[in-house]
Amino acid sequence: RIQILFEIRFYISMSYIERLEITGIRSYNPEKPTQMEFLVPMTLIVGHNGSGKTTLIEALKFICTGDTPSSKAAFVHDLKLAKKSVLRGQVKLLFRDIEGNRMIVSRALETTLKKTAASAKTLDGSLKKIGPNGESTALKVKNLDMEMMRLIGSSKSVINNVIFCHQEDNLWPLSEGSLVKKKFDDIFGQKRNVKLVDDMKKNYKKLKDEYNIAKTALVFLEDNMKKANEIEEEIKISEQKLKLAQDEIKVIEQKIEDANTKYDEHSTTIQNYQQLEKNYSELATKVETLESSKRQVEQQMRNIFQKPIQELEIMLSNFEERYKAERQRQVSLASSLTEAVKSYEEKKEHAHNLMIDLERSKAAREAYKVLVEEYNGSVKDLASEVEINSELLLGNLKERPESIVQVLPWVEDCIDKAKRREGIRASDAEKQQKTLEAHLQKIQKEINQGEGELNSKKDTKKKLKDEMDKLRVEIQQLKQAESKLDDMENQLESAEKEYADYISTCRLEEISQKIDDKTTKMKEISEKQIKLSGDLEKINLENDTRQKKARTEADLEKINLENDTRQKKARTEADMDEKKSEVEKLLSRHQNFIATYLKDKVQKGKYIPAIKSYLAGKSTAVKQQRKTVKVHEAALVSKESELELTRKHLDNIKNDARKIRDKISQVCTNPANFEEEVSTAEMRYKEAEKSVAGSASFQYLYEKWRDKIQESHTCPMCKTSLDSTRAEVVVKGMNAKIDRAPQTLEEKKKKQLAAEEKFFALKGAVALHKQLEVLEKEKIPKLEGDIVKLTTEIDDEKENVEDANDAIAALVAEELAAKDVESEFYKVDVLQSDIRKLEGNLVQLTKKLGNSPSMSLSEALEAQRKYQETYRSIQSECEKLNNRKRQVESMKQDLQDKCNAMKQQFLDTKLSLQKIKSLEDKRKEKAQEIHQLCQNEKSIEEKVKPLEKELTELESNLKSIRDENVKTQKSVAGLLNNLSNKVNNVRNIKHKVRMSNVHEHNAIDKLQSQIAEEENEIEVLKKQKSDLERDLKKSEEETASREVQRRDIRDSIQIIQLDIDIKRYSTEAKDIKKEMKELNIENVNAVSEDLKAKIDDLTRQKASHEGRNKGFKDQIKKLNNELQSDMFKDAGTKYHNKLIDCVVTEGCVNDLNAYINAFERAIMRFHNEKMRDINEYLRDLWQQVYRGSDIDYVEIRTDEEVEGETVGRRRTCHYRVVKVQNGVHIDMRLHSSAGQRVLASLLIRLALAEAFCDQCGIIALDEPTTNLDRANIEGLAQSLSSFIKHRSSLTTFQLIIITHDEDFVHLLGKNEYTDHFYRVEKEGREGYSVITKNSVITAQPSEDDRLE
Repeated sequence: RIQILFEIRFYISMSYIERLEITGIRSYNPEKPTQMEFLVPMTLIVGHNGSGKTTLIEALKFICTGDTPSSKAAFVHDLKLAKKSVLRGQVKLLFRDIEGNRMIVSRALETTLKKTAASAKTLDGSLKKIGPNGESTALKVKNLDMEMMRLIGSSKSVINNVIFCHQEDNLWPLSEGSLVKKKFDDIFGQKRNVKLVDDMKKNYKKLKDEYNIAKTALVFLEDNMKKANEIEEEIKISEQKLKLAQDEIKVIEQKIEDANTKYDEHSTTIQNYQQLEKNYSELATKVETLESSKRQVEQQMRNIFQKPIQELEIMLSNFEERYKAERQRQVSLASSLTEAVKSYEEKKEHAHNLMIDLERSKAAREAYKVLVEEYNGSVKDLASEVEINSELLLGNLKERPESIVQVLPWVEDCIDKAKRREGIRASDAEKQQKTLEAHLQKIQKEINQGEGELNSKKDTKKKLKDEMDKLRVEIQQLKQAESKLDDMENQLESAEKEYADYISTCRLEEISQKIDDKTTKMKEISEKQIKLSGDLEKINLENDTRQKKARTEADLEKINLENDTRQKKARTEADMDEKKSEVEKLLSRHQNFIATYLKDKVQKGKYIPAIKSYLAGKSTAVKQQRKTVKVHEAALVSKESELELTRKHLDNIKNDARKIRDKISQVCTNPANFEEEVSTAEMRYKEAEKSVAGSASFQYLYEKWRDKIQESHTCPMCKTSLDSTRAEVVVKGMNAKIDRAPQTLEEKKKKQLAAEEKFFALKGAVALHKQLEVLEKEKIPKLEGDIVKLTTEIDDEKENVEDANDAIAALVAEELAAKDVESEFYKVDVLQSDIRKLEGNLVQLTKKLGNSPSMSLSEALEAQRKYQETYRSIQSECEKLNNRKRQVESMKQDLQDKCNAMKQQFLDTKLSLQKIKSLEDKRKEKAQEIHQLCQNEKSIEEKVKPLEKELTELESNLKSIRDENVKTQKSVAGLLNNLSNKVNNVRNIKHKVRMSNVHEHNAIDKLQSQIAEEENEIEVLKKQKSDLERDLKKSEEETASREVQRRDIRDSIQIIQLDIDIKRYSTEAKDIKKEMKELNIENVNAVSEDLKAKIDDLTRQKASHEGRNKGFKDQIKKLNNELQSDMFKDAGTKYHNKLIDCVVTEGCVNDLNAYINAFERAIMRFHNEKMRDINEYLRDLWQQVYRGSDIDYVEIRTDEEVEGETVGRRRTCHYRVVKVQNGVHIDMRLHSSAGQRVLASLLIRLALAEAFCDQCGIIALDEPTTNLDRANIEGLAQSLSSFIKHRSSLTTFQLIIITHDEDFVHLLGKNEYTDHFYRVEKEGREGYSVITKNSVITAQPSEDDRLE
């Protein structure tokens, strides 16, 4: 088998190493790299302990896995020895990967010396690939560790535990079971496999849960699909009904249209008749109005001209021309009069103004005199005030000038000097204050320092006092303990006395003596019983005849049989009582359960059928309740979806209502009073319309009245005669109104347009308002009521679900309780069955005893019975005495413990009393310290008191200086401000004097002459005005008389014109009356009424059908909305998709379950096959190497264990190395020598390498001869030679052996697989490790072979 494996491996490319380079690792030179080439198939490395051999294994492990054997800082060369603060250690390896490519990998560590210790960090590694021509290419890898394992073709656990196993870990196969299990699990990748299985099981459980959920959802979706189909059928039926109703509406609409056409024709006729009637009424009204106007005109006329209208018009024209000429003359006179009046008024006003200026000039002259006097007085007062306060302001005052003009500059100069003097004084005062404040701060600092020292002393004194109080309390406690010491001593004596009294009164020796006596008696009775039995035997033997002997034997046999029967009966009764008591206990324990649930169900004392019936009922009830829960949950889901739809519908309606309200708000200022605002707008619109019409008619009326007033000088309303002036004023007012009429009309038209827009906007919003009212008063409350109803129903359903769940929980709890009780009821039934059997046996035994003959040898056995009773009574007395003895001993021990505790407390109190003296000494020391602190406090207080006094005086002085400075500053500043204000007042007075006109007396004479001239001109204008007024009045009187004639002519013309109009309108009215008779309006009205009734009937029918249509549409809309809800939308698609999910998920669950089982079986099969290969190879190696005869072979035993419950269980393997001797397997860890353990561990590693290193041909053995004797060393050398020989066909196989045993090297060197070995040793003062290449034969290195 091994040969076949070798032949297979020949064709597999395997990784191997070529050269290793080390710099600054442990004892290797940090300046120069040390290199070593690895040979094929074997590399030997020899060196003494500590020379650096094992470092090569550590370096190989580090370069392959990135792991260091210890801390990173210890793995690098020592910084202190290198005398550096930063040092780098590096390892490079040239190797062939599993594909035969030459690769170079490099890793480095850097250590840094810090304050307390050295710290190390791993630098980034590099990987290069060497081409066929020697060129190198850097490769980018994310994880160098994983990439190295891939290139070498082995896992990290195999590299660490098999290939490059450290010397300290060589014996790991024979370590503790947990460590061996961990190592083998890592080698087999058990952790990864377990994680995969766990992940798959989690996914399986997740998929199974999803499948169960999907299955439940599928039922729900199927119901939804069926309901959706039902809804679609209802929609189709409703649409068909809607279509039929719409066809009926079309027929009715056609009938209505025909009836409307006829009705319109008759309506047109009626309207024509009404129009004719209206025209006739208007013509009649016009005729009446014209006749009334004619009568009014005739009444107003003075003279009626009976002439033709043409002559009258000529006369009117002549009158008009003369009237106009006269009017022009009047206008000219009025204009001249107006100008004259205007000139008169202007002259009069000018004269009045001149009089005012004259009075003003006189007053100004008087005011000038007053200002001059005020100026002179103010200057004198100011100079006097400066002289009075000169000492405060200046000290020395310059003499006041006598000239009043020079006094004000003198005062200003004094004020400036006073301000400069006050500034100097304030500066000096401030300097003085600062000096005092500095001195004050210095004293305050000294005081604060003293107070700080004083406070610290006080704190220290307080702490000392607290410590003294503690000591005093402790001393008092100790003294109290001292006072209690006598009591404790008395208590101890009383306890010891009590103990002695109890010892004397308990009579323990007497009880022991009684027990011995009773024991002796029991022995005597036993001897007597034995003797009596011997006597009975002798009596039986001495019977002379066989008959007597036979009878005696028969009697004895019957007696024995009867005794056996009685004993059986007693045992049966005892068993029966015991079982009955047990039954009673069980039944009493579950009495409440039986009384509550099994009251009427237990028949003939059999509880199991009753409990099974009860469990079946509970199970049925649970199923029923679960069905109820499903029903309620389905109803709940339906109600919730319906509630969601209703809420959405309500939100949509509310949004519509809000939009309508916003639209209404755009045209209505107060939507709450919409109807009132509509009626108001309508009223305003009508009023504006009337106002526009009135304005237009008023303009015409005013023009007509103006003309009448101009013609007749009579008011057209009240017929009052007006003079020319009054008539002119009235006409002027009317002209003004006529001129304003277009503008007023335009304004009213604008108001009418605004009112019209407002009215029609509100009119258009009426439909929206009605719609809003329908929404707010009908639909929204209805939907809100539906929501409340649905919410209540949902709450009810939730309560139903909760109640059902609670019921299920209660039923399940009762079911579980019943199941818990069931096992005990099984016991009850079994016990009762046993009791019935025992009762039957007891009856039989009783019958048997009743049928047996009476005793014949009872007298013979009476003595034996008495002995037995006596023996039993003595035995019970012995037990009582023993119990008494144990109680006495227990009480004795308690008293002894109490005495010992009191003794210990007494000793502890005595020891604590010894501390009183030391505590008193401490207290005295504290008191001395407090006294010293008090003295220090007094000295500090004596220092601080004068400083505080000085501080108080300085503060008082500083305050007085500050107050004085403030007072002086305030007084000076107030005085200066007062003087400055007075100076400003004087300047203002001076300015007023300058501005006054000193030549005002010359202007007064000039004004008086101008007033006289103006008065003369006023008299002339007054005369001219009176003349013009007289001429104008005369002209107006003439015009008024002519106006009466002109109005009579015009009225005559108007009467003639009215007669013509009356005749024309009367003719037209007669024609209209004739046409009205021809229309036959009564017949038309009757037909029109019939048509109207028919149209109303058809309209009602149409409204009824439209109402039905609306119901159908609402139903269709509701069904469509329901169909478009989340529950029913795409219900068929959702059902089919969910069905597909269920089928697919079910298939996935089954497939994943099958895969998990297959994967677990594959893992176990792989594990078993590998272990079989390992054990076979291990057996061959052991038989080749081991030279002893006490062990046939060695193997690794695997014990399987199942962890967990049935669900999620996991198989785990435990490993142990056993030796087989004569077919017996013995644990090798505890029953083998050190050499045997080393050899077994080494061979196990070789077997593991053979099993797991398919792509890696490297294995390193570190000190393989440890603890081996010479024979086993030779056997190992021969085995390794054979091992290499078998692998000689593999060109990439490498065996690396590190040893200090040179004899072992020579043994290996005898084969033809190596000629050289490497020696590792330390050289120089630095002690760096160096590697030299030596010949196996000469064992001396050549100069050319030395490597660095």
